[in-house]
Amino acid sequence: MASKHDTKRLIRVFIASPGDLAVERRAFKDTVDELNAGFGRGANIEFVPLGWEDALSQVGRRAQIAINADVDACDVFVLVMWRRWGQDAPDAAPYTSYTEEEFYRALDRFEKSGEPTVFVFFKRIDPAQMADAGPQLAKVLAFRKKLEETRQVLYRPFADDKAFKRELDRHLITFARGETAPPAADRRAALLPDSAMAEIEEAKTEAKAALERAEKAEREAADAQERAAAGENAMRARADKAALLLAERAAQAALEGRVEQARQDFAAALDGTTNLRVLYLGYEFFDRIGQLDALAGNQRPGCTDR
Repeated sequence: MASKHDTKRLIRVFIASPGDLAVERRAFKDTVDELNAGFGRGANIEFVPLGWEDALSQVGRRAQIAINADVDACDVFVLVMWRRWGQDAPDAAPYTSYTEEEFYRALDRFEKSGEPTVFVFFKRIDPAQMADAGPQLAKVLAFRKKLEETRQVLYRPFADDKAFKRELDRHLITFARGETAPPAADRRAALLPDSAMAEIEEAKTEAKAALERAEKAEREAADAQERAAAGENAMRARADKAALLLAERAAQAALEGRVEQARQDFAAALDGTTNLRVLYLGYEFFDRIGQLDALAGNQRPGCTDR
């Protein structure tokens, strides 16, 4: 008689990530091992990790042809990104990194055959970094917006390797049970109150009036000291106006459910602003998406020195 182990179900899980996520790659392997020792043993399932060893190798990257073979064989494809886009791929046009090539190779296979299931995770980036993104991070942010706009693949944020392990554990168990929801099934709660646009419009009117007063005072100043003070007021009013325009665009995106666009625009609006309306709306938005901790380096409303 065949034993239970003769019919064990194998689930091949591939991880793709740029080089700034070595800790998460190790966490990936640890999670797979823990699942196999617990959930997998009870469910007669074995998760087989693919791709994770590249980051641990001391002899360099494997040939991309071998990595692509793993992508083609996997049942679950896991993409993890943070601040880097990935290693340049001059031989993989039209893709600009090997990580991008691996993702679209898996996605193309999914669209043709329904396999593999694709999970995407983004490690959180604080708003100050998002507002001043370099070339690598700019590509990551553009990719996040593209995923949201096309809704081909759902993605989830995580704060650190412990949170990543929890997310990965949950997603792999959900997959094994056949309970993974399609992207269209994802629905988000309202990300800002309906009054947000009216509040911003009121603030824009106030900012415009403040700028006009400051510019008039600057023109009519009697001496250099008065001109300097009026000039500083005008500079602050212009900064408020610019921050409010960004906040308006962010709020509109949030109300339309375009989370990634809202996140990036609010990050830019909050960068260095002291406008309380912008601060409160940004605080509300990040609170509602569960990323209030991302504002740790930014001024929060009500936290000014007295």
